[in-house]
Amino acid sequence: MNGLHDTALILEKFTKGLFWNMDTQKLDFSRDKKLVVQRVLEAGLESDFSVLRTLYSDTYIKNNAVRMENLPQKSVLYIASLFGIDKEQFKSYGKKPWYKKGNEK
Repeated sequence: MNGLHDTALILEKFTKGLFWNMDTQKLDFSRDKKLVVQRVLEAGLESDFSVLRTLYSDTYIKNNAVRMENLPQKSVLYIASLFGIDKEQFKSYGKKPWYKKGNEK
């Protein structure tokens, strides 16, 4: 198989453990592209983002990023800067993260 359907070869390019809670045998980079983009933007490294850009168009990544509700602020700022998007266009801009860090109440 070639392209987005060669899951094992694609997974090798991402940081180990990025898809830790998923059955990677069932992951399909064509069918599950929204989920893949979300995972990389929420928890990936810059190297993972580079892999993401080889899989999907910048337009697809940007369109999904601005609609994500729980995108970390550092990711918002990175993507906004990289693609020249006003950070206020992001649905998650200025929102507190959905998770609590450390001893926050």
